[in-house]
Amino acid sequence: MTAEVAILNRRAVALAADSAITISYWEGGERKTRYFKGTNKIFNISNKFPVGLMIYHAGSIEGMPWEIIANAYRDRRGNDPQERLADYAKHFFDFIESDNHLFPQDFKESQFVSKMVGVVLRICSVLDRDLQEAKREVHSKKRLDLLRNGLENLRRAIEQDTYLKCPECEYIEKEAQLYRNRVLKEIEKYELFDVIKDVLDFGEVYNVAASALMKEDWTTLQTTGLVFAGYGENDYFPRIHHRMCYGILLGRLIVTPVDDEASDVSHDNVSEIIPIAKSDMMDTFICGASTDALVEIDGFFENCIEGLVDAMKKSGTIAGGVDYSSEKNAACIDFREKVSEYLAREHTKPLRNVIGMLSVGELAEIAETLVSIESLKERVTRPTESVSGPIDVAVISKSDGFIWIKRKHYFDPGLNSRLFAHHGIPGTKA
Repeated sequence: MTAEVAILNRRAVALAADSAITISYWEGGERKTRYFKGTNKIFNISNKFPVGLMIYHAGSIEGMPWEIIANAYRDRRGNDPQERLADYAKHFFDFIESDNHLFPQDFKESQFVSKMVGVVLRICSVLDRDLQEAKREVHSKKRLDLLRNGLENLRRAIEQDTYLKCPECEYIEKEAQLYRNRVLKEIEKYELFDVIKDVLDFGEVYNVAASALMKEDWTTLQTTGLVFAGYGENDYFPRIHHRMCYGILLGRLIVTPVDDEASDVSHDNVSEIIPIAKSDMMDTFICGASTDALVEIDGFFENCIEGLVDAMKKSGTIAGGVDYSSEKNAACIDFREKVSEYLAREHTKPLRNVIGMLSVGELAEIAETLVSIESLKERVTRPTESVSGPIDVAVISKSDGFIWIKRKHYFDPGLNSRLFAHHGIPGTKA
């Protein structure tokens, strides 16, 4: 988990991010999670133009840190002007796909085999749980039936699931058949494969796995959120372009859009506050209540209505057979609308109006504060501290470009001032 925010008004966009990163991966059919601190999540991807990148979730793609990719793009392609911010994102993704030095062909193929091994093992793990009742009796008919029924249930569930929102999904699923023998050779090394080895046809299991790899609820692909911020040549107000990356499969970069309710700053919209990833405290600050709190309040209201009707039925005030479901639903909808209108009127709208008038420096201060209160809440309420560490802050304006306000260093800036002119990062003069 992580905590980040982008705050936009007509002058600039401010980005702030904590330094913790959570890495989830599949190993032997099991999902594992590790937490790290000191990660860089905000990058300047052009020394000439006002555009930046902020990441969350995985800090690397196919083992390559995003920081290295961002720096390579800045050095090789960052001085190529683009008309719109979205064009910078496409340009960035094209660079990753086309640069064979980042990911050589043989590496891409071995990584794909590894991903397919991971998703096959996940399916084996699910089937293994189905065998607990049969106590894994190797030659029993009950075991065979359980495995066949379990695989069929998985196949139906995966078939009904939604593909990732990218055009390459069906291509990847089809091309995966070319790697079946290589995956079988690798997966035979795992003890978990014994669950199905002499009972089910591996081809059937592999087909299910190839489909699962590209489905939203079943994929084992490591994900990174990418938030591009700033201006294209024809953008006069700052913009945000939000995408989710699932890695490179068979030479294709798997990137999907992220659905959010944020709007661009425009002549009619003075500001935007966009929390990213962990945002309970930010939501409370912006809206007056977090999403979780609003869901709980809505549930309490519905329960109170049901309790009131039950009490009235017991007292004889209303007949026992009366169907009040339509009235209850109407009351719940009206309650939600009234609460939303109140919070928007008393909290969100006044705050956004003030944000629209802030100077660039004040935007940065607000952005840092929002991440700081999210980090504080996480530190005092959860043992993982998945939101923590120093907070990096940058602002991007049309006139001044990408400017660091705060950035952590793993070294003493006073001893390494020669680096700053080359890398464009803040430090002390020699």
